[in-house]
Amino acid sequence: MANVTEEKRILVAPDGVAELRIDRVMKQEGAPERRLKVLRQQGPADVLLTGKSELHVLPPSCRVVYFGRQATAFVIEQGPCVRSIGWEWGCREGWNDVQSRGCLPKYGLTLEDQKRRRFRFAFPYTVFFVIFSGNSFDSLRLFYRPEPIRSLSDSLFYPGVTNYRRSHEYNGTIGIVCAGSTSPKPSRSELNGIERLITHFWGAPFNDHWTECFDATKKRVPELCTPWDWEYHSKRDSYWPLRANWEPSIYSIQSFLEGVCGMSCEQEVDFSLFAGCIQKGPHWQNRQPVETHNGFVLSPSLAILAGGRSIELGQEFKLLSSLNGLQVGQTYRIQHFFEPNAMGLRAVQLEGVPHPIPIENAWWDCFKATGEEQGSSIQLNGLEVRIGSLFKVKKDKEFPGLSKTSCYTITDIQRDLEGDVLVRVNQEKKWIYLTQDGGILSEAIVFLVADLKEDRFSFNETTLSVGEFIALDRDTSPSCVKEKRFLKVASLRRGEGDQVLVLFERIHEPCLLFSDNQFCFKWNPVVFEMTERMLKFEKNVIDLGSGNMLILSSNSFLQDGKIYEGARFVMSTRKDADPYDVDLVVEFGNEMIPVVAQSQFVFETKMVSIEEAYQSGSLFLMRGMYLKCLCHDFTGINQDEVVEVLGFAKNRLMPECMDMIFTNGRGCLLSQNLGQTFVRVEGEVSQPFSSEEVSNLPNLPLMTEKTYSVGAFAVFTSPYGEISQEHLGKLFEVKDVRVDWCGTKRLLVHQWGQRNWFNDIPTRYFSVMQTVTLWFKGTKVQLTPETELPCKVSPFLQEEQKKLERRGLEVGTDVDGKSVHIGDFVMIVERSWMNSDNMRIQDLGLKTVALVVHNAQAGGLGEPFGYLLFDAPNSVVSQHPLSQTYGFSSCPERFYTEVLYDYRIGANRFSDCRTVKVSREEEIKDEEKVNLTFTIGNKVHVKAGVTPRYGWGSVVPEMVGILKEIEGEDALVAFPAIPEWVGRLEELEQIFLEKGDLVMVKPDVKHPRFGWGQVKPGSQGRVRDILPNDFVEVIFDDQICWYGLVEELHIVDVAS
Repeated sequence: MANVTEEKRILVAPDGVAELRIDRVMKQEGAPERRLKVLRQQGPADVLLTGKSELHVLPPSCRVVYFGRQATAFVIEQGPCVRSIGWEWGCREGWNDVQSRGCLPKYGLTLEDQKRRRFRFAFPYTVFFVIFSGNSFDSLRLFYRPEPIRSLSDSLFYPGVTNYRRSHEYNGTIGIVCAGSTSPKPSRSELNGIERLITHFWGAPFNDHWTECFDATKKRVPELCTPWDWEYHSKRDSYWPLRANWEPSIYSIQSFLEGVCGMSCEQEVDFSLFAGCIQKGPHWQNRQPVETHNGFVLSPSLAILAGGRSIELGQEFKLLSSLNGLQVGQTYRIQHFFEPNAMGLRAVQLEGVPHPIPIENAWWDCFKATGEEQGSSIQLNGLEVRIGSLFKVKKDKEFPGLSKTSCYTITDIQRDLEGDVLVRVNQEKKWIYLTQDGGILSEAIVFLVADLKEDRFSFNETTLSVGEFIALDRDTSPSCVKEKRFLKVASLRRGEGDQVLVLFERIHEPCLLFSDNQFCFKWNPVVFEMTERMLKFEKNVIDLGSGNMLILSSNSFLQDGKIYEGARFVMSTRKDADPYDVDLVVEFGNEMIPVVAQSQFVFETKMVSIEEAYQSGSLFLMRGMYLKCLCHDFTGINQDEVVEVLGFAKNRLMPECMDMIFTNGRGCLLSQNLGQTFVRVEGEVSQPFSSEEVSNLPNLPLMTEKTYSVGAFAVFTSPYGEISQEHLGKLFEVKDVRVDWCGTKRLLVHQWGQRNWFNDIPTRYFSVMQTVTLWFKGTKVQLTPETELPCKVSPFLQEEQKKLERRGLEVGTDVDGKSVHIGDFVMIVERSWMNSDNMRIQDLGLKTVALVVHNAQAGGLGEPFGYLLFDAPNSVVSQHPLSQTYGFSSCPERFYTEVLYDYRIGANRFSDCRTVKVSREEEIKDEEKVNLTFTIGNKVHVKAGVTPRYGWGSVVPEMVGILKEIEGEDALVAFPAIPEWVGRLEELEQIFLEKGDLVMVKPDVKHPRFGWGQVKPGSQGRVRDILPNDFVEVIFDDQICWYGLVEELHIVDVAS
């Protein structure tokens, strides 16, 4: 690591000229010493010989000292550094602020940091004034500076700390610090006490004493917002205080000593005194004093920046309007420039004009440049360094006060006697050497040049090319893209001045890319390539390969384990889509799968490539082959069930093994157990696999489902996923068992007596039981998977069941998904209420049996619920003002007119009930049962050979109609010849879908198997084709190719 020091020298030549030289010396082990120019300034040597000579031993870092009869002052300068500081002011509010801005992760903070009261803070140059009155200590004063002291006229800045007095109401205490009552009190004769005093100051905690200066400063310097902000910026860049916007005081070093402390500075001793004499003395150039004109000093500048435009030596201007006595219409040539005066105003010397002409804001209103503006002055390493040129530094140690993260604009250019180039930047007074050793450009300087070619634009190491895909930063994106984040560059072209415009594909209006030496918005490059079969987006790659892909998806309209063929990528046509959003189209998919949405990759599904055939030795398997299962419940396939082979894929956990996948979504590992688990089926002939055929397959254990069978009972023993602690130890019933391709057994379970369903849970989270003992209505019951709970129905409810006119009409589904009909007996598994507080079940015990007597829908159009008749005590069901509940007025009249039914009617959702069977001795006689196999909306015709009891009317044999209503044992059918034909159910026979039937999705189907697509609930369409696996292709007005299942459709009208 380089060791950097600053070396100051004053050289006095025989000709009486003194030159102040300040260099930065950089030493690094194994490398030659480097010396960088910082300042070269000349003056007469006699200015160094003023005053009396006194000898004193000064405190460390003392830059200026005054010894007087009544008072003594020591000016101590400490360089920029990072200190460990105790800080107590505003910590609680500061922590809340940092936390609310979400900065804890960024700053690397934890909750323990909230209690911390010691921090690592960076400080600029700190200037202490230690004042003695006689031999006694008077006060300690403090100011900041962004650079070291070079002159007594250097300005002082207020510091950003508490315990500091800055109010002008207390003139005698401006700049004083409170070091605490325990601080050491040095004496004039014991100067080492000064060092102890300053050390004590830094070690004492900064608290809530005198906070006005700090509160005002942190409004100007955002890095001081909270202690944690201050520490974070100090860690990132310990030199940030040198660039901070500290508030300047009204004092210089000299004016503070003279005005506030009442001292005269005629007897300062120190090197800084001599350096200051040269810096504030008469201006010299080329070893000669520089003339002044009306307060302006000649400058060797070659070009300057004024009013946002450059002016060069030798440039000619024509005067357009009257100014300082000059002749309107005359052309004037720039002879030389002047340094900024005390007011910061620049001036020029025009040829033929004896006095300086100030360059004010009106300059460009009065003068017009003649000829071309060159805009450049000096060639450096093949680059034109011009006024307005931008540069940045790679090594800020070589350029104190400049930051690697900032860009700087050249506003003034000079060349010294040794041929090195100096510049001023951003209108600052300080000169910076760009070159060393006679014109060699520093390696730490990088000029920023805007370069536009045909298909590429670059600036400051940032490049944008035609054809490139980019993701726009939403905070800075131009309005013309209308919040579209992901775009493709179509073309680049120049605008006015230095402006560069970019045109994006699918965006008609060009956007401003570059202006005033900066980019107008931010972006990040994005990888994007798309064909029908392949997509690359950022780090994501999807290759559809041969076109046979197994999609494992969390989307509700895609079934895990379903094969989709003919999949392809297309640009999204959704209304809210960004220009390059992408969807995946799959066969039998009514809804395209979003892959890129709102310029974000959203494809969460897993895709597995499927092979159509598999061969190992003499074994050959292929797609379309039929196999019969020999084992009971092997990987979810029943014994003797015939399955069709869909394809083959590599096992995800064992890539050396292959999975065989079936059309029902199940799969199994190909192993030597193939001969024990399956046989080939061709027509009626079964052909087993020989030992030779399976000998080359992996030898894996045979997995079947024996213990965890459907209907068994299971208890959760440990949490898993969405299953929380409250379900531990609760009883569940196994509804489905499967073994995934990795051999893990997974269950679909339903909580006993509740509505909780959990799917795909590994068996290791359960304890299984084939029998369960529990108490039910005071009776001890031994349950097995085949046991039904005893259900006793009172004679009152049995008699009421016989009276129901609409008995057998399907009105909804229960908690298990089974159909509920008028006249069914149900048990309440969860209390729910509809519309009126008076029409609900209050304290009725769960599993109480009720009779479904009528139905309605919440709000008239909402979820189906039922009116239930109970044989219960009066306190169980509330009395009802019947007019407040939908549908109750259409109930049989006796339920709301006869006293017998008061306090017996309640309302509950069907989905919170479970249909039950009565015990054998109380079952309804067979001859009284109604045939419930018919479904309203299905197609029917009169059975062959049957003569209808009520006659044929205009109906003829084999005529097809739609079953509209069931009344007892009678049926209402809509035939083409008679819209309301009545016959007996026993005379009818159901038939199923045919091509050309007018259908609609059943109202109780909320999520069709393949999604809604563009089709809306209630829309009607014609059956175009009936496919294998009960797939149906339907033509709707909104979507001409819509897929669904037979069981999801309701026939509106038969094919003509």
